[in-house]
Amino acid sequence: MHLLLLFITLFTSQRLHAEFYEPDFVASSASLHQVEILNHGLGSLEKRIQLIEKAMTSIDVEYYIFKLDLSSQILTQALIKKARQGVRVRILIDYFANRKSPNPHVLPMMKEFGIEVKFFNTTPFYNFREVQYRNHRKALIIDQETAVVGGRNVADEYFDLSPTYNYLDRDMAIYGEIVGSISRTFEANFNSQWATHIKMPKKPSEDDPRYHRQDYDTDLFLRELRRWNKNQDSAHQFLSVSPDISQIRQLGQKALGTSLKGTCNKLQFLSEIPGFGRKKKYGRILKNLIRDKIESAQSNIIIESPYFVVTDEFREVLDKAFDSQVNIKLLTNSLNSTDHVFVFSAFESELYGMMNKYLDTYVVTGQRPDGYEVLDQVQNSFYGIHSKTFVFDDKDFIISTFNFDPRSSDINSELLILCEDSPELALKIRDNVRERTKESFHVESGDDLYDATYKEGKLKKIIFSLISKIPAKVFRFLL
Repeated sequence: MHLLLLFITLFTSQRLHAEFYEPDFVASSASLHQVEILNHGLGSLEKRIQLIEKAMTSIDVEYYIFKLDLSSQILTQALIKKARQGVRVRILIDYFANRKSPNPHVLPMMKEFGIEVKFFNTTPFYNFREVQYRNHRKALIIDQETAVVGGRNVADEYFDLSPTYNYLDRDMAIYGEIVGSISRTFEANFNSQWATHIKMPKKPSEDDPRYHRQDYDTDLFLRELRRWNKNQDSAHQFLSVSPDISQIRQLGQKALGTSLKGTCNKLQFLSEIPGFGRKKKYGRILKNLIRDKIESAQSNIIIESPYFVVTDEFREVLDKAFDSQVNIKLLTNSLNSTDHVFVFSAFESELYGMMNKYLDTYVVTGQRPDGYEVLDQVQNSFYGIHSKTFVFDDKDFIISTFNFDPRSSDINSELLILCEDSPELALKIRDNVRERTKESFHVESGDDLYDATYKEGKLKKIIFSLISKIPAKVFRFLL
């Protein structure tokens, strides 16, 4: 399996040789950076709206998921307004995660409103090797001076807008010189040969020979033309008709007032270089930095990740930390709160073997934390962890797109921010994680994990988890 994974990443590494400034992908700054930690979904949405409204020259948008729902409509219409004012607006989204759009006309129609939109890696699914390479980065970059990076994609569930299921996530707004490097890495991805412009679906023409074949339904042309016209009208409405978001903004502004503000005394930005895979010169730079930080920790580590599937390399460094009696607190999803049962099956099998070590494990129940304010229609929504955060020795922390799993370690393009020697902010993040653990199961034994999974889990998820255990082991390297 590891040879197959190596082949996949090396194969994909040969496709891109675009010009870019390599040091931007491993950038550091000793200058003070003002940052804002965004723990609340509505507050994070409001922050994005405010930054877009203040943009003067450019807005760059890069996400793994850009779902066509209320949150994307809000942000897209804010982007359209700026584009009409002469601000350059570009969007790069991953193709695989967004290929099944409910309306394939919306994204290409943005061009009519002055927005340039591209898909990342449109490789067909049957090409199993190249299709594995996904752009999992998430960034909003304003005027090359301000950036929001972290775990959130653009979809209702990331901003407390889904009435059924939402995420507890975390972003960071950054102000300062390091944003220049983040901006240039966006440029490298956007102008790479992995990125292609999105085309409008072709309007059905009655002259098309396929409509005149004897084995075709005679009404096929009319049905497809009606569908095309309906999608056009719906796309125009999505992009032009503004929903009432007064309540969303009011509560978002209130939540934004509780965000954690401070200064990063020493800051690093890392992103995988597009298409380089496991080349010796660069390796997988995010994974290597996180391993180094775990290895150098003296007393405690906090890991908050939606998934926890440990590669052999991470198992080795975690074992060393355990042997040094470094306490590692993990906050992740239970079966009840996860959005990927398949991945949970792999995690559950591994966790039993780590119980007798220093892994202090919490799995969220699916309940919204106390004091976490949301809209009335979201009150009964389930919540799962989606943030990708590390805190080391109560003074250094990472906020990233990096899940603790083989896909983020060895395949996807990811990014992270490392803030060092900033205990005030690190402790605030630690306290926020502790607040989230209050609505969690503390897993101290195999019986605790069994109860959290099989007594508290929903029957459908339990059945699927049991069925997926063997496939999860087989395809573990792709999880």
